[in-house]
Amino acid sequence: MPATYGVSALSWPGTSSATARSGPRFEGKDTPKICLEAALGGSPGNAAGSNDEAAAAAARRIGQLGVSHVISGGGPIPWEESRLQDTMGHLKSNGLVLANLMIAGFPNAIYNRPGRDRDIDNVIQSIRAAGNVGLPVIEYNWYAHRAMEGYFEQTGRAGAGWTGFAYG
Repeated sequence: MPATYGVSALSWPGTSSATARSGPRFEGKDTPKICLEAALGGSPGNAAGSNDEAAAAAARRIGQLGVSHVISGGGPIPWEESRLQDTMGHLKSNGLVLANLMIAGFPNAIYNRPGRDRDIDNVIQSIRAAGNVGLPVIEYNWYAHRAMEGYFEQTGRAGAGWTGFAYG
């Protein structure tokens, strides 16, 4: 009997159990995407001089999954064009494309505290730098409701970690 590709394969639109077992699916608009964190050395959040060999190995692992586009945290703001270009070039030299950076580090703007105007200027400068180097997507989070009360780390079955919650 041919191998089954899992429950997720059976839930794809237009997929019957017969087609899920007949062979691998080819990539299309409904293909599930893979997200993987990896230390790629040249990313903006990593220190300069990271191990190029380790970064190349991480890029190879990502490429073996069929992934070519990377999302990452953007590191401290304000971003500089030269740093973004270095990051994009490093990824490109390893066969990857930087597709999205998360911009963070502006709590004074989020909470309307002193220093908010400087935070906003840093965000604007970062967005402009990203646009100037051709970064297609910047992801951000302006949420002020970062509720942490009542949440705690738990250890579950087989040592798996999860977030627990309790009122009061």
